[in-house]
Amino acid sequence: MPVTVNNFHVRFLADKVHRFGVELIKSQSANDSQMKPADRTRLSSYLDSVDFAVNWIESLPELDLPETSPREYVCEDFPAEVDAENEAINVACDILRACYLETVNGQSARRSAGMSPHDIKRVRDVVAHCRDFLTEYVENALPLDLPESSPMEANTGPGNTGINPGGN
Repeated sequence: MPVTVNNFHVRFLADKVHRFGVELIKSQSANDSQMKPADRTRLSSYLDSVDFAVNWIESLPELDLPETSPREYVCEDFPAEVDAENEAINVACDILRACYLETVNGQSARRSAGMSPHDIKRVRDVVAHCRDFLTEYVENALPLDLPESSPMEANTGPGNTGINPGGN
């Protein structure tokens, strides 16, 4: 179910994290015990993008928006928990889900724009945690050879197809 916030910067960040979660769930690596180099590179770029967005939001002057506050913005809900075959994809999605939830449920979600220093720190800490997971765990502990227990989960399915995925 979509989430509603009053802050267009929070929506911008939440929608970004949502999309990155979908990308991970539908990645090539989701259905394998190995996280492919291309998907590791993509995840790293997603984390960089979140960092850049937070830095940009933090750099902005405070906006005075008396005529647009409170306004409601709808954020796509983070994808449902999916048990991908790849444990690293599952963990990275869990970390991104935490980032999403901290963003849409933080105090900043009720502002019209901008983010509090505390909410910014939470997002940065969660992104740093995911980056550490990628560089320390994924790079060193994977891939695993799991011939007897694989596959454990169904494929996560393809991503959007065609030129009009919404059916409009």
